[in-house]
Amino acid sequence: MATVDEKQTGRRSFLKLTAGVSAMLGANWQGTKLALAAGDDGVPLGAVTSKEKTIEQFPYTLPVRFGDKQAELPDKVVRNGCPYCNSQCRIMVWVKDGRAVNNYGDPKDIVQDGRLCPKGQSTIQMGYNKYRILKPLKRVGPRGSGKFREISWDQAYDEIAQKLLEIRDKHGAHTVVIEQTTRQEEEGFGIFERFGELLGTPNVDSGGPQCNDTGKYAAAMRAGMGKFSNGYGFDPITGQYDLESTKYLLMLGSNMAEQRVVLSGHVLEKIVKKGAKMTVVDPILNPWGMQANEWVPIRPGTDMALVYGMLHEIINNGWVDQDFIKNWTVGYDELVKFVNQKGYSPKWASEMTGIPEETIKRIAREYATTKPASLWTNHGIAGHCNATQNFGMIFILAAITGNIGVPGGGALFMNNRGFDFDMPGIEHGKPPETAGKPGLLLPTAIEDAILLGKPYPIKAVFNAASWTSFRQNSNKIKEAYLSPNLELTVWTAIWPGNHGMYADYILPEATGYEKDNIGDRRDDRAIRWRNKVVEPMGQAKPITSIWIDLAHHIAKFDKKYPKEYWTENLPTRFHDKKTYWNEGIGRASTSAGLTWQRLDKSDNPIPWPCPGKDHPATKSLRPEQLVDGEHPGTKVLYLDHPAFKLLWANDKFPEGRRFPNDLNKIIIYTKEFDDKLKALGHSALPEYFTSPANPYGHPCPVYTDEYVVNPWRGKLVRKVKWGKPDPAMMKKYPHSLTSARPSAPTMHAYSMWMPGLLQLAPDQFVMMHTDLAAKYGIKTGDRVKVETHIGGMTLPALVWPGIEKNTIQVPAHFEKRNLVRKDLGLDMDAVDTPNQMMDNYGDTVGGAQEYKAHWCRISKA
Repeated sequence: MATVDEKQTGRRSFLKLTAGVSAMLGANWQGTKLALAAGDDGVPLGAVTSKEKTIEQFPYTLPVRFGDKQAELPDKVVRNGCPYCNSQCRIMVWVKDGRAVNNYGDPKDIVQDGRLCPKGQSTIQMGYNKYRILKPLKRVGPRGSGKFREISWDQAYDEIAQKLLEIRDKHGAHTVVIEQTTRQEEEGFGIFERFGELLGTPNVDSGGPQCNDTGKYAAAMRAGMGKFSNGYGFDPITGQYDLESTKYLLMLGSNMAEQRVVLSGHVLEKIVKKGAKMTVVDPILNPWGMQANEWVPIRPGTDMALVYGMLHEIINNGWVDQDFIKNWTVGYDELVKFVNQKGYSPKWASEMTGIPEETIKRIAREYATTKPASLWTNHGIAGHCNATQNFGMIFILAAITGNIGVPGGGALFMNNRGFDFDMPGIEHGKPPETAGKPGLLLPTAIEDAILLGKPYPIKAVFNAASWTSFRQNSNKIKEAYLSPNLELTVWTAIWPGNHGMYADYILPEATGYEKDNIGDRRDDRAIRWRNKVVEPMGQAKPITSIWIDLAHHIAKFDKKYPKEYWTENLPTRFHDKKTYWNEGIGRASTSAGLTWQRLDKSDNPIPWPCPGKDHPATKSLRPEQLVDGEHPGTKVLYLDHPAFKLLWANDKFPEGRRFPNDLNKIIIYTKEFDDKLKALGHSALPEYFTSPANPYGHPCPVYTDEYVVNPWRGKLVRKVKWGKPDPAMMKKYPHSLTSARPSAPTMHAYSMWMPGLLQLAPDQFVMMHTDLAAKYGIKTGDRVKVETHIGGMTLPALVWPGIEKNTIQVPAHFEKRNLVRKDLGLDMDAVDTPNQMMDNYGDTVGGAQEYKAHWCRISKA
């Protein structure tokens, strides 16, 4: 594959794109006096007027001053944390006169080691930002006009509450969709989900399905639990370091250097530079691929074929762990028969993926015979319509080679919410029945539900993410939001993004510095406590407080339930996050050791599972196996050890379970499992498939009009059949379009409202291989039009050899109306979301959307 010389040449070309602005990282952003949007007649969202008290936009970061003068020292230093990526770094925040004035990384965290990337440094700009929404806003013009006026919280709550009850009583609670993202408050899902329960809607979901949660669902389906399987640092239970002991890292669709910057530094220093081999499989030679021993370009969406080719090679060469297969799996013989009968050989996989046959054979041998070996994934796997099924086969690949439940091994699937948390039981009434209607598997069903009423109508949407930019077929989402069928839209936000244009009400959220909250380092389920640093700006509130307050206002108007139904099931004491957290983890036996006091005291995040000191699993350990003499903190999931297995003991398995399902085994195949998937049109051993818009003629799903209930998620999905893409469309759109992160300073759209981060990564482009560019006479900087069957964009070209030869890459997370671009002298209309070019193809098992593989054509503009 790519040689060192090729990688270096490509790297020089790639770095030209982001040169010139990196010096701004430490620059002061000049403070100015600016006013909030206001006015009875409404003003454009994000506009600056002179009608309100001004706020100061503080510098990006003030210089650290060391001296003996008291005036130069902070009043206090508060231990908070970064709200961005899964590195979840500790941030030490300087506070002076009630304001955050500087921050730095925590050197006591053994993984972070004092590091803080540009995203972490920018967190001061999250709060002190002239575009903060600091009062509730009500739309006064048509949806899409962006005209709003400020109103009081009481007015916002009362009007939203009355409209919600009207919709519940007229159309049914199931017609209300409520979505919250893990970026808001990881611990807040108990309150968010409880609100949905009380209202009676089954349509409560997070941004997880279109993020990384399909890996969680796959692991839960196969092994009974969906969590990141291994962790960093020394594990006193096993007596050795966990991931630091791996000898081989196979990265499938994981650009760790830009996704999780600080954690990647730890992996490089403590694993790769100490001799472990790293192989990166990705359509793009990203910075993580540049650090690897080998970069292997692959056609987007064909990773499942690679996995099957590896399974075929490993099985037929006997490179499997027979003891693990015999004792801890069910259905291995069916797997052997399947891959051989289907002819899923390395030769076949080469034809599907574009990877040479000998390379696939070698990677299979290296992974299977190097002990221990770890398999890392991220959105490069999760952003496809085959995500859940592909993750399932990747999990099986790790299992049959004996890399599950061992230090240094693992199927490392990035996912959200790595802990257990329980709310108290509902009192004072039973939630309303939903006429037998299951929820919809969001996000792939939302547009048809609003526009066509299929499988049933949706009348109200509460959400936090910018759906009109960051879900597929974004123009169709906008059409749905403009439809009169949608009677209420509420958006919770910090800044006025594109999605705000389509909201009826916008409710201002507090930032991470303005509340107590937890950070979940999802790479290893390690939890840390983050202390409130400053009071919220303006009238902004934590999202959990918004849900509690709204429930109490609903109590004033609900004629069907006593007020206690709302006020006591979402009590005001939960405004105190410390009370709320300790109660919730105290009810979850696997989390009872994670009290806020213990988390706050610890210099390092503490991994889940972590039962209390009186749990049988804790009592099975010797004192030296406890993290602090009282509690365990398990790094390696699926350990063959009493301390792990006792966590999942039940009547059937009183001595505990290694795999917390009904079989105490990893499910490769059973008839019952296969029958459940067949009800969806899938199977326990899925035949290879990829995006319906693939330009190669590979098998793909065909979505029927029959809706069935997903047995694992209890939500409605469209049953699939199987076919191949239209040859005429393949001819018209011969290339493969994918989207990826622009660069390390970017973490979804909200990072682009930080002036310092936007200056580091302001440009959107069309990346293509040098050979493909030559075919069209395109050079770097030329304007190129990219088109699919539903949309197109025109952007400057970035030509270099570090990309799969038939792949076109347009960076994600950009959206129009980013007002910071205008402040920086950048063209607001020069960027837009590539999702407008991607049709509504989804994963009907887990809910992912196809962001990474879509046919396209290009032309010189």
